[in-house]
This record gives sequence, structure tokens and C-alpha cells, in this order.
Amino acid sequence: MRAFRGDSGAHQIEKAFLVNAIASSSPSVIAWNAFLPMSHLLRCFANSFTPISLPLGAWYTESMLARERHLRPSTRRSANDLRVVHAPHNHDDLLSFVAHFGARVTRAVATSNLENVALRAVAASRRDPALARMLPVFLWRVRDDLNLDELTTKAVRQGCAPVLGYYLEVASKAGSVPRFKKALSTLRRHAHVNRPVYLFRQTRKYPFEAMAAMERTPDVARRWGLLTSTPLDSFETYFHKVASL
Repeated sequence: MRAFRGDSGAHQIEKAFLVNAIASSSPSVIAWNAFLPMSHLLRCFANSFTPISLPLGAWYTESMLARERHLRPSTRRSANDLRVVHAPHNHDDLLSFVAHFGARVTRAVATSNLENVALRAVAASRRDPALARMLPVFLWRVRDDLNLDELTTKAVRQGCAPVLGYYLEVASKAGSVPRFKKALSTLRRHAHVNRPVYLFRQTRKYPFEAMAAMERTPDVARRWGLLTSTPLDSFETYFHKVASL
């Protein structure tokens, strides 16, 4: 993995997914995130530092592999070249796991229980809108690996059935996933439509955000007893940009 000598802040822009870095026998290939504003300025900033090798955790290195289209054929990994990734240890690890695991180019297998990781992410997403936006993509990517009966049973037990149901329905609509139909039916019984709560827990602390959530909540969220000012097309736009990577 490559970083930049002289300033830890430069490494942080890599870690924050502003860039993707490739570690290989060839010189490092840097792929900038084209979706971010002012990426050309960030590129100029990073180019002022000398690249050096920096060891990172195996699963994190796996998650930071650049999209396959940026690699020369000689550096593309074979279908048999799988990396084993472990359960995320902290919130940053959880963010990276949800953002990258299951993507076509990462080719990783998990030793952790995916249902438990998914529910950890669902709970954490109520404090992190960025994680919330990633979850429908993550659930869609791992749809064939999830034990949906186990997932829904644990969600009910942990009290997060409506939030999980909301993300599954968004994934189902954006990715045309009929497989979630039974799980949605099970989770729907635990949605408290007449006693809605804010999707993001901090919303109630800010009066204007709370008013916006009351006024702008999309119908799909209201059906799960959730209030949020985040429109459905925000999830769908992100989904269609990254789901196929």
C-alpha cells in the first residue's frame, strides 16, 4: 500500500476513500475518486509528497484495491486469488467493510458472521448518514450469502427490524431483488407506523432538522415508521453509481 512521506494528513485522504491505491510489483497506481468535488486540487496536494510503502492490515489493504478498470491486465487478480477478511474492529473498519466487501473487484471471503456485521452496521448507521447510504448497496452485494431467516430473527431480537427493513426495501427497489420479499414481510410486522422515530438519532437535537424530517420523509421510510429528510433518490443515485463495481 502506498502513502505519502511528510504528512499523516495525506495518508488520511487515502484512507477516507478520496483515492484508491494499488500495492503491486509495479509502481503504485493511484485512482482518484471522480465523484468527489475538487478532486484535482486533492491530486495536486498529494503529488507534492514522495510515495513510500506503508503496511496496513490485510483486510483493509484488500478493501482499498482500485477498481479493476484502472489496472493493466498483468496486475489484475485471478478469480482464485481470494483474501480472507475478519470482523471489523471499530467504526472505521466497519465503514470500509460495508463500502467494499462483496464488490466485484475485491474478491474477498469473510471469516465473520455476515448477519452480525450487517446488524452492527444497521445500528451504527443511525449515527452516521454516510454509512446509511452505503447499506443498501452492501445488502444487495451480499444478498446470496446472507441467511435472511437468521438476519431477520436477530433484527427483531435487537430492536432494529424497521431500520433493517427500510434498507432492504431500498435495496430491493434499486437492485430489483425479489429475494428480500419474505424478509420484508417478516420485518414489516415490527414497524410502528403510528409511533414514528427519527432514522438518525441526533435529528431530535436540532429543531430545523427535525422539522425537515417531518415534512420531507419519503413514503418508503414512513411505511417503516421512520422519519428522515434524506430523499429516496439520494440512496438510488449512490446505488447505481457503485453497486456494479
